[in-house]
Amino acid sequence: ASSSGYGAVMKSSTQQKKMEAVEQDEDMLFIHKNVAGRAFTLKDGIWVEHGVDAQSKKIIPVKFMEKDYIKLLNKSNGVKKILALGIEVVFEWQGKVYKVIK
Repeated sequence: ASSSGYGAVMKSSTQQKKMEAVEQDEDMLFIHKNVAGRAFTLKDGIWVEHGVDAQSKKIIPVKFMEKDYIKLLNKSNGVKKILALGIEVVFEWQGKVYKVIK
């Protein structure tokens, strides 16, 4: 293949498209995750479980790393995996909706 001219431009263009596709795939991995058999989406820095209303008035706020957070963390391995997503997480567990906040 030629290192200049049409061939080089086409090769560069093809490589750029491949790189953009890889970057897009990597972005998708960070936006959606399946944890403990549940699907989560990262929205504005907060992991939200699919089907859970993050704006609900019935949400139980839990401050990250405080007493109630530790209690929640110790409920089950499933909750541990969910909380491992990040500092701010909204999820439903045993009929209650929790929102971990900073």
